[in-house]
Amino acid sequence: LGERHLVLLEKMGTMEAQLADGRPWLCGDQFTLADIALGPRVDMFPIIGIADIYERLPHIAKFMERVKARPSWAAS
Repeated sequence: LGERHLVLLEKMGTMEAQLADGRPWLCGDQFTLADIALGPRVDMFPIIGIADIYERLPHIAKFMERVKARPSWAAS
């Protein structure tokens, strides 16, 4: 991975750590604008060359499973 990709993964470490405490959403038990804003951006990682993001960051992988299970994701 290039330097930019490594910086992105480093920044995603904060999100991974937040989700590691078992919360379903970034701000806790409630689905919020933070989840809405970050979900599509995280989904772009494979497109920009970080295909293994979900293997590297398993809590984010579970978060994205929850985001993608929402009816609003399918509708968008």
